[in-house]
Amino acid sequence: MENKLYTDLSNDDYHADKNSVSSSLVKKMAQSYSHAKYAKDNPSVSTASMELGTVFHNLVLEPDDIQFLVMPEDINLRTKDGKAQKAEMELTGKLIIKQEVYDAAKLMTKSALSHPVASKLLTDGIAEQSIFWTENGLQRRCRPDYYKDNNIIDLKSAIDASPSGFAKAIANFGYDIQQAFYEDGVNTQMDVQEFYFVVTENKPPYLTGVYQIKYEHIARARLKYQDLLAGWQSCLEFDYYPGYSNEIVMLDLPKWHK
Repeated sequence: MENKLYTDLSNDDYHADKNSVSSSLVKKMAQSYSHAKYAKDNPSVSTASMELGTVFHNLVLEPDDIQFLVMPEDINLRTKDGKAQKAEMELTGKLIIKQEVYDAAKLMTKSALSHPVASKLLTDGIAEQSIFWTENGLQRRCRPDYYKDNNIIDLKSAIDASPSGFAKAIANFGYDIQQAFYEDGVNTQMDVQEFYFVVTENKPPYLTGVYQIKYEHIARARLKYQDLLAGWQSCLEFDYYPGYSNEIVMLDLPKWHK
């Protein structure tokens, strides 16, 4: 892909690009370069949680371009007619979901768009733009969920959207790395002032919170991802993707363990 901002690149085409590095791949590198190489060569399989998150994103960010179909509750997939009906739906290329997934996604959407801050952040902006850029000889890409008034808004579904719960998710899933990576990418084409996470729980009562990560954490995450990418370039050069240590490692237990 060319290094530029794409306003109409489909999600499938964006993810199909194998020549650029995404923040998801960088987060795999934080586990090991071997994990990153496997992830690059083997597309992830959608889970129930991912499916719900996809529908939630679609309803909130692009409600005028629905990319899913709801399976009729009375369809019997054990019958010839039921199988034919499902096959016809699959021909559309859209995600096929169950009614309960749609119902949950609607409640999540209502929660996010009813939140006084989240609703303002997610209105009158631009969703799902794709940006490609090259730095230090390595092409990179990002696809911010939403961009408004020089701000990036990232929409998340979570088991626990409380401040402490989402703070743990940031550490566990590398959302600080994602933010630093996205800010740097978007800044190649547009200005970035702030980065907000809108987080909605995927279980009742489907509460929503809006969060920012303190600057010092993002500064550390930026250095971390830059170091990871430098190591990735060495992996590409020598076609060697190391995993865990080949030596015995002495462990310290987490601070919370007593």
